[in-house]
Amino acid sequence: MIMMTMITMTTMIQTMITMTTKMIKPMITMNDDDGDDDNEDAGFGTRPQVRLLQRENAALEAQLKVLAGGAPLTADGDLAVDYEERVAALRSTLETLATEAVSLEVEADNVRASADELRAKYEFETGIRYQLQSDISLMKKDIEFANDSKVTLATKMTSLTEELAFLKINYEEEMTTYHARLGSTESTSAVIELDTVRSVDVTTALSKIRDEYEELARKHRAEAEAYYTSTVEQIQESTVQTTAAITELKTELSTVRKEAQSRYLELQTTLSESYSLEQTVAMSSARSSTSVASYQSTFASLEVAISTAKSDLQRQLVAYQALVDVKLVLDAEIATYKRLLEGEEDILGGVNISPSGVRFSSASPVSSGGGSVVRATSISGSHVATAATAAAAAAVAAVAAAAALPVGLGVSVPVAVEVPVLAPVVAATVTAAAEAVVVTTETFEEVTASSSSSFSEVSSSKVATTSGEELLGTDLATTAAAIAATAE
Repeated sequence: MIMMTMITMTTMIQTMITMTTKMIKPMITMNDDDGDDDNEDAGFGTRPQVRLLQRENAALEAQLKVLAGGAPLTADGDLAVDYEERVAALRSTLETLATEAVSLEVEADNVRASADELRAKYEFETGIRYQLQSDISLMKKDIEFANDSKVTLATKMTSLTEELAFLKINYEEEMTTYHARLGSTESTSAVIELDTVRSVDVTTALSKIRDEYEELARKHRAEAEAYYTSTVEQIQESTVQTTAAITELKTELSTVRKEAQSRYLELQTTLSESYSLEQTVAMSSARSSTSVASYQSTFASLEVAISTAKSDLQRQLVAYQALVDVKLVLDAEIATYKRLLEGEEDILGGVNISPSGVRFSSASPVSSGGGSVVRATSISGSHVATAATAAAAAAVAAVAAAAALPVGLGVSVPVAVEVPVLAPVVAATVTAAAEAVVVTTETFEEVTASSSSSFSEVSSSKVATTSGEELLGTDLATTAAAIAATAE
């Protein structure tokens, strides 16, 4: 960053030097022209334009001095400053600044590394500080507990000390009383001895009593001191045990706190995972419900398509059966026409036209004028349908027209027709029947192909639906397993 700033400053300085060099000479020339104008206008008075030019000239001279750095100008308008030296000095300064910039970059990298190290150290020490603060808070609680124990023990010790002092005072008072009694007994013993010769040795008895009392007092004192010492030792032992227990509890508490922190972190992690899994389950449920709805709609549409395809197939099968029947009838007619063309029969019999169809009755061959005549074979047209029926009817009409026969219902007239006359009619009929058979075959193939494509589409849709349901079941099973693992 510093290096870029230095380079920018150097570029600006060079640009200013170039602009100054280009501007100096025109400015001086302008100043000379203004001076001439002033000399010319001196005899005619001062004009506002001349004053304006003079002010502009003064401002330009001030700018020129600022740009030249206070250097004097020569007569031809060039500055008396060695620009080459200045440029060289600026370049050396630029190189020095670039070197300093590189060194500053290196220092900055070192400082960044030191800062990173110090940051890591600071974070580590912050963690230690947090731990120490927690330990200090625990120690403060322990110290408060110890202070409470200390106050309790001090209270007990004060009460025991007061009791001991009371016992000492009581003992001293009793001793004083006994001494007073012994003193009065010794003072009166002489009188008793003087009065009674056979008196009891009271001094010896009192000495014995005094010894017994002192022994008893010493025994009580020893017992009191032993009780005091044992009590103090017990208190000290209990204090030591309490301190050890406090230290152990402090250690255990620190361990439990660390474990609780780790458990808390684990709990937070588990909660976040559970939340993400719940979101995943919700999204999966939404996707599954959407997919199930789409699959159900697709399945319903496919069922409708299947039922439609079945009905179409059944209808087409019925049509196909009808076409097959027509084809059989047409095949029979074609065979008959072929036999007629080949001259298998010689004489054409009468033609019977009835409401049930056209019927040709065959007869024995006859001769007419030395020419061969042919009678038609008896063929029933009741099974001929659609195009085949129309073709047969057209053929019959053509035959009747060619033979100049009256056509009507229930008429049977024997007619003799020449074979050459029937040949074109029979050929046209055979061609129409063949075309009808071809159309029937193509229609059947189209029906079969459309039915196959419909069944293949239905099968692929069922497979896609099944695979989608399997994928959905797999996603739900995976999500349930993840939730169970999270719960465990």
